Amino acid sequence: MTKYQHYKGGIYTLLSTSVWHTETNERLAVYENSEGKTFARPYDMFFGKVVVDGEEVPRFKEIDNKTTSNQREYPTLKGKDAEVFLKRNDEHLIKAKLRANNYMNTLLTKYGREK
Repeated sequence: MTKYQHYKGGIYTLLSTSVWHTETNERLAVYENSEGKTFARPYDMFFGKVVVDGEEVPRFKEIDNKTTSNQREYPTLKGKDAEVFLKRNDEHLIKAKLRANNYMNTLLTKYGREK
């Protein structure tokens, strides 16, 4: 099955594009994340584009499927895609470090500092 990377960074496996909505007869893309949670969205939206930092990029981009099932997946990104991916992940890492630091300070204030 083909793997895709969402523009926000998540990796998904495309399961089917042969599904239609029962009420609207709209074609759907069915895909799942690495935890096995299944999603569906309109086909045109899955393969459509979004604007990120003023630039139009694919919502989902097909990635290299050369990794085996027991390897962690690292998509091959180049140029602007790599810059956007790294920028977003740096921002998430900084926010996570700040949350951890704030939590640690809260605990130290509440329970006192070690001597």
